[in-house]
Amino acid sequence: MDYFSPVLWLVSIVNILLIVALGVLVFLLRPLPVDPDLQVTQRTIALSGSVRSGLTPRKGFFDTADVMMVQYKPAQENSPWSERGARLENPTGFQEILPSLPLVLWVTDGRSSVSRVEPVAATLASLGYEVVVADFNRQLIETAVLRVQGLFFPHKITERQATLQQESSFQYSALIDYFGGERGLAGRKVVLLADGYTGEGAKSTNEMHSFVSGFFIINGDDSLGNHNPIPDWTNGFGPVVETAPWIPVVMKHKSLLESRDESRFYSIAAAHKSHHFFSTLFATKEEL
Repeated sequence: MDYFSPVLWLVSIVNILLIVALGVLVFLLRPLPVDPDLQVTQRTIALSGSVRSGLTPRKGFFDTADVMMVQYKPAQENSPWSERGARLENPTGFQEILPSLPLVLWVTDGRSSVSRVEPVAATLASLGYEVVVADFNRQLIETAVLRVQGLFFPHKITERQATLQQESSFQYSALIDYFGGERGLAGRKVVLLADGYTGEGAKSTNEMHSFVSGFFIINGDDSLGNHNPIPDWTNGFGPVVETAPWIPVVMKHKSLLESRDESRFYSIAAAHKSHHFFSTLFATKEEL
C-alpha cells in the first residue's frame, strides 16, 4: 500500500480546488449561445478588397479575407442559401431573391466583432429582416490596440474618434456598393444599424445616399431625432453581458455573477428597439 505525506495530500486537494474553480470560471465566462428558438439562418462570406478599391467575394485560398461579412435571415424564407450564394458575384441580383425583406446593414465597431453582436443581429433577423453585419477590422494588431484602448484607455478612443468615424462612413459606403448601390438595391428598404463610434459613420452615410431610409444607433440617436437608451449598455462593445461577460468586470468593476445575463435582455432590447424604429420609419416614409 502506498502512503502519501500530509504535504502531498494538501497539494492534491489544492489542485482539485483549483481545477473546480477554473471550471466555474470558464462556465461563467462562456459566451451565451444565440437563442435556438429564433429560427434564423446565417451565411458567412469572406470579402477581399478595401473601401477604396471595392469589395468582392474571396475566390482563392491565397486571397486575403479583408472583411468578414455575415448575413442573417428568417429561416422560413423560401430562398435557399445556395441560390443566394450563386449570386454573390453579382450583388444586383439580390433584389430578385429577397425583394420583400428590409435590408439592415451594420458595420461593427473596432472594439467589437460579428460574433459579439450576433445575438442582436439574429434576433432582429427573426423579426423579418435580412441583417448584414460586416467586420472591417481584420488587422490583428490594430484591433487588439483598439480593444485595449477601449478597455483601459478610453480617452485614446476619444482622441481618435473623428478618424474612426470617417473610416466607418467609408465602410458603410463600401458595403452599400457591394450590394450594387442605388441601382442594385432598387425596390428594397435599406436601413443602417450602428453601435459605438460607427454611429457617426451611419449618420453621414445616410446623408450621402438618398435611397437609404434611415439609421438607428443602439443606445444612441436615430434618423428621426429620437434617443434610444438601453440601461447599462456598453457602447462599441455590443451585448457583452451575453458574449463577453469579463468586459463588465474589467470596465465597470462588477462581479462575475452581476456581469452575466442569461435572460438575453440586452440583445432582445436592442433588436426590438431597432425593429420598432424601422417599422415607424417605413410607415412614415409611406405616408409621405
